[in-house]
Amino acid sequence: MKLLYSPNSRLLKVRWKGNWDSDACTEQDMLIDGLEWRVLDERPAPAIDGYCDY
Repeated sequence: MKLLYSPNSRLLKVRWKGNWDSDACTEQDMLIDGLEWRVLDERPAPAIDGYCDY
């Protein structure tokens, strides 16, 4: 799992590989709202050398 974030932003970008038998990754844009996390967008993303990296 890879995370992209900035300390002065509530936006979190997450990329992970849910199935190791596939080269597909999932990427989500999430908004941290208090104690809740809201998914703003979700999309497939390609793996890079077998890893879900940015």
